[in-house]
Amino acid sequence: MLRRYSYGFVICCLLVMTSYFVNRSNQAADPPADDANSKPSAPAVPPAPSVEADPFAVPEGTDEKALHLFLTRVTQLPIEESTQEGVIQHFDRLDDAISQILSREISDDLYTNVAELRFQIIGILDQLESKSAVTRKQAYLKQLTESTRPAAKVLLKQAKMQTRLENLDQEDPAAQQAFIDEVAESLKTLSLETHSEELQLALDVAMNIGTVLERSHSALAVPAYKKFAAALAGRNEEPLNRAVEDINGVIFRLELPGKEMELQGTTLAGKPFDVKELRGKVVLVDFWGVWCKACVQEVPQLQALYEFYHEKGLEVVGIDTEDERDVVTKFVVERHIPWTILYEEPKEDGAQNTLAAQYAVKIFPTMMLLDQTGKVVTVQIGGLHGKDAGTSIEKELEKLLGPMPKITAPPAEEIIEVIKPGTTK
Repeated sequence: MLRRYSYGFVICCLLVMTSYFVNRSNQAADPPADDANSKPSAPAVPPAPSVEADPFAVPEGTDEKALHLFLTRVTQLPIEESTQEGVIQHFDRLDDAISQILSREISDDLYTNVAELRFQIIGILDQLESKSAVTRKQAYLKQLTESTRPAAKVLLKQAKMQTRLENLDQEDPAAQQAFIDEVAESLKTLSLETHSEELQLALDVAMNIGTVLERSHSALAVPAYKKFAAALAGRNEEPLNRAVEDINGVIFRLELPGKEMELQGTTLAGKPFDVKELRGKVVLVDFWGVWCKACVQEVPQLQALYEFYHEKGLEVVGIDTEDERDVVTKFVVERHIPWTILYEEPKEDGAQNTLAAQYAVKIFPTMMLLDQTGKVVTVQIGGLHGKDAGTSIEKELEKLLGPMPKITAPPAEEIIEVIKPGTTK
């Protein structure tokens, strides 16, 4: 049976790192000045020294409930020192704790989850330019090579695949096509019963290949997705049908430019909405959420664009995803958002927002620009600050409505792919 593409430990870990980058520019407030009229207070009596428990201390033994609770807690620990060195020290200690757990006689299922988590932590240390990252990775790969665990072989293959993915956008089209063909063959031939982990890896890699090619505006993106979908569809196995649907959704989105966009919903105020009512206007559709730090950080620039271009014919339609109604309502009021917000209550079963699912949007923010005839001009992953090779929204807006004003805005947060728990990628 395929795993769910939802690693609770990894997500918590990444959120901790994200909170650091969000808060690193927020300096501590200056201490309040002494009140000239206040009376001097008696010297404070120092508290008795106490010994605090080490939050990174791994519980003894192999009780998996205790280890699971420890992992859940330790991956959510706040970073005490918000400096480069402090963050590196935090993840060094976290990696040491994870390494201890991997050395114990735990079940294969727990081992797989924790081993994947360690790859993520080492990756974070590498991004932080930690001097220990390379040494830790080399030692870890050596341990996996020597391990008899069933998951070790898959993890080693995963490491090699990750390296290839990191360099994919630098490869020539022939090398990219060779990688696509290799992964498609794995999707076609790996047994669901005897090689489920390797099949899951191939599926994850396939989706990541597509994302890399899509962000770089490669002509291979759509053919790659179609090849992956065909490889899976030919198997006609129920657990893989959802993956085929997801891939076909991405293909649908990628082929939107030049086609009219169908968009109906209900506004935050409870009124029906149809984008056809905005024919004659240039429409910027923004898939976003208050929970998404990158989305929130783009709001000032989006407001400036709206104010400049609105009289020239620009309308913005925000599609909120996964927020509670009171949260998004408060945000809209406090930030003075003037454009239409489409809203749908979060689904009890955790399913994705209907409109986001319709257009296979899993990366936030994602924006789609429609011309005056209602046809999609461009789709931008990551919104105005997207990681694509060039910001197509800005270029196309200038073509449609004239030169864009120079707007100073802080760089957006690292965009993250949001996979809701219980769904496949």
